[in-house]
Amino acid sequence: MSTTPRQAPPLFSPAPAPRGRNLTAASLLALATICAIALALQISHFWPYMTDDAYISLRYSQRLIEGHGLTWNDLPPAVEGYTNLLWVLLCAGLGALGMNLESAARLLGIGSTAATIAAVAAQVYRDFPAKIRFVSALIGCLALSLSAPIAVWSIGGLEQPLLAALLAWAAYFGVRWLSSAKGNARDADAMGVLLGFAVLARADGALFPALFYAGAVLADGARPRTLMARARLLPIPILFFAAQELFRHLYYGAWLPNTAHVKLAFTWHRLYTGLRYELYGARSELVFLAMALIGCVALSIAGKKRQVIFLVTVSVGWLLYVLIIGGDIFPSYRHFIPSMALMGFMVAGCGLLTLGAPFRFSRVRVAIFLLLTLLVLTSDLFAPVETWEREGKQIGLFLHTAFGAQQPLLVSDAAGVVPYFARMEVLDPLGLNDYHVARHPIADRGLGWVGHELGDGSYVLDHKPDLILVSTYQGDMGLAADQQLLADPRFAANYQRIRIDAGPPHPIRAELYMRRVDGKLGIQISPDAESIPAYLATVDNANSVRLVNGQAELVVPPHGSAQFVAIPLNAGAWKATLEGAGAAQFALHAASGSSPCATCVQAGANGMAGWTIENTSAQPATLTSIALIKNAE
Repeated sequence: MSTTPRQAPPLFSPAPAPRGRNLTAASLLALATICAIALALQISHFWPYMTDDAYISLRYSQRLIEGHGLTWNDLPPAVEGYTNLLWVLLCAGLGALGMNLESAARLLGIGSTAATIAAVAAQVYRDFPAKIRFVSALIGCLALSLSAPIAVWSIGGLEQPLLAALLAWAAYFGVRWLSSAKGNARDADAMGVLLGFAVLARADGALFPALFYAGAVLADGARPRTLMARARLLPIPILFFAAQELFRHLYYGAWLPNTAHVKLAFTWHRLYTGLRYELYGARSELVFLAMALIGCVALSIAGKKRQVIFLVTVSVGWLLYVLIIGGDIFPSYRHFIPSMALMGFMVAGCGLLTLGAPFRFSRVRVAIFLLLTLLVLTSDLFAPVETWEREGKQIGLFLHTAFGAQQPLLVSDAAGVVPYFARMEVLDPLGLNDYHVARHPIADRGLGWVGHELGDGSYVLDHKPDLILVSTYQGDMGLAADQQLLADPRFAANYQRIRIDAGPPHPIRAELYMRRVDGKLGIQISPDAESIPAYLATVDNANSVRLVNGQAELVVPPHGSAQFVAIPLNAGAWKATLEGAGAAQFALHAASGSSPCATCVQAGANGMAGWTIENTSAQPATLTSIALIKNAE
């Protein structure tokens, strides 16, 4: 007696036809509504987060719109300080249409996340039996909607949602392509185009065509014939990769993005940080990963083993790469998102286990899997929200309003949000956007915090920057680049710590360093006159430097005072005039020595003068500057 091999369990046999297209449309509408509400609630929980590095990309978009090309600033040579060309161009395109660039990045992020979820739903509704399509799609799509990394990076401003959407739809076509030995050429080409755009979406996106190819070959059994057949997906991504490399070389004179010189280092320390990143990320996404594993088992039992091999190869391959490069420094495990987009197809496989018998639901099983899906929310516990970017925005706006007209040179460890809103020339001391620093040799490369190890304090001070904002907004100099500044005697000789009060809506008292003399913002000196900005007063917690009518002015409380020390001054008597709306409320007291007039100051033996100004009124008073005119002898 002959037997016929069993191709699939009864579940994938033809099911009784549903009650027409209206039922399918209604279930899709219900699915979209539930997932949209879940995603919106998660996004609102993390709103208005946007990471600092997002503003690096947006600065390139901003300058492209303004006609400066894909550049960070006007200081040569131009460098590729972004890692997401396609994202930069898409943001710039929306910006050119009049959209605020922050809003453009968030719109692209949320739209891309929706596209990722839609790809999972499309796969389920294409391949799964009609009876379980809705519940399977609900499990897979809702798990993605409720995951903290997905929600955080939908509004985080970087390219991960776009990359995830491209990969998810590439997997959609890839799964169908794997359904036959040769595959449909159109599916292969569609996958190739999507993977080509993935190459442009991230500098290391070129890894994904290789992973998709490896996954397809392994799913087929790695035979010589399949090595050739599955290579059909490679030509288009290779063409995209070659085009970007040619552009990079012609435009920037380099074969690698500038960021690769800053971040890449293959050391045991990087492997340690990468392993720690993976373990903490797995802890955060434990429920999601567990559901993906259960879904893989269910799909394999249901005869979808090739699909599982394909998706697992790409997902795990990417996570291995993340381990090797040392993980990431940003919150909510953004590098998990490409793998999670593909795991969404696996999670949907859990729906196969909701039936107690073919085409008959088990209410208990449905309840268990829906409960597991809701438990994906536990990832919120491991997704603290950063707020310092909000304060950085206020600092950037303050600097632009107060000093933008003078176009000073700013040095900022935070290379994103502050430079973006300051809209002035910026030197990046950590090297992401600077050719020299990125290639400056250091002894401990690969042993520190990714992207924050490099620096060349001497090179930075050679540029005579007007403003220096270090690793924290409170003036703490903890990074190697900051320590190099401190070690250079020119820093102490030429720079003064000042404190500003920026905001609202997110007020911050920040400290930065200003070049005191021969810069655009410090003391202005001529043979017979000097002008000393009031914000150069010695830091005093009682006083405040604020924006008053668009100017940075010193605000002194009632009966308070402010000191000015080490003001370079030529010999002789100088008459001081206080300038500003509240000048009449102040009295000036020379530091020492006799003066020919009540408001005169003189330099000491060291060529430096000093004085105190006192607010004589019962109201706060503002001061703009002190003008010194040399008395005629």
